[in-house]
Amino acid sequence: MSKVSQLTPTEDCLDQASEWLAKVDRGLSDEEQQAMHQWVHANPNHRRSLFEMAALWDSMSMLSELSAMFPLEEAPAKRTALAFPVAAAACLAALAIGLSLLWVNNNLLQQATFTTAIGEHSQYKLNDGSTIHLNTNSRLRIDFDLGERRVYLEQGEAHFTVAHDKRRPFIVEAGDNTITAIGTAFNIQLSNQKEMELLVTEGKVSLQGPQTARLASDSRNTLPTPVTTYLSAGQKVASSEQKISSVTPIESETIDGELAWQRGFIVFDGAPLRQAMSEVERYSELSFTMDDDIQALQIAGFFKTNDTDKLLNALEESFGIVAERREQSIHLRQP
Repeated sequence: MSKVSQLTPTEDCLDQASEWLAKVDRGLSDEEQQAMHQWVHANPNHRRSLFEMAALWDSMSMLSELSAMFPLEEAPAKRTALAFPVAAAACLAALAIGLSLLWVNNNLLQQATFTTAIGEHSQYKLNDGSTIHLNTNSRLRIDFDLGERRVYLEQGEAHFTVAHDKRRPFIVEAGDNTITAIGTAFNIQLSNQKEMELLVTEGKVSLQGPQTARLASDSRNTLPTPVTTYLSAGQKVASSEQKISSVTPIESETIDGELAWQRGFIVFDGAPLRQAMSEVERYSELSFTMDDDIQALQIAGFFKTNDTDKLLNALEESFGIVAERREQSIHLRQP
């Protein structure tokens, strides 16, 4: 029998170590304990990988448990003139490993919550190199771990520019929808917990949302089943409760208009007045009402998100519309 052992590649060792740590965390069965001991002693790199990944978990209890399960084998003590230098070198090496693990830990793991007020938009640089641009009255939180980068868009609108990392997918949950990307850029607008709009500006993403499927045995009952839709750059899709619309191609000029909020503008290209003022409300403490006979008027132009007066002046000049102010609301009507 050959005594030459096959060395496991470092990347595979780390993957296997992560799997064992997950099992230790939830509790090992007797068979798993035996299999884990066999794995650790099969290759000297296995124990080292196990402790490196445990350090990334940043759990002292996990490190203590592993130290008890797999203590280092101590050689008989033998004092020589080199004892102190060797010990000092070992301490320096341990310190260097600790600092490097701390650096990796801080750059891989991140938890945070970002919010914007009405009329505000902000940009955030994440530890992994990704960027999030958050629109008015929005809120999201991030939870990055060693296996994935997960973001929860709880309210509003955000544009994501995702740093490439094939081992850790970038996942956004928005309402009942899950959007997954590896290296790309996309925009999500969540109007409420059941309606969402997704626009891909670079690369590709997958969208998984709910859809109702009837049970053959009882037509009165329904079960939600996930449906996956794939989008590429220049494509847009909307998702509402239990339905994902068909994918729509979007011209580059239209994309620029939809992302104009990043520069502090709103762009209208023939939008009905009712729809346009609903969009303006997102950036203002004001609410708008209007007479029925002007709701379908189509307007075009670009306006600053914080300059409602300019928009009202343009409506008066172009259509003769009168704006009646009532405390925190404005009513639009024909003279």
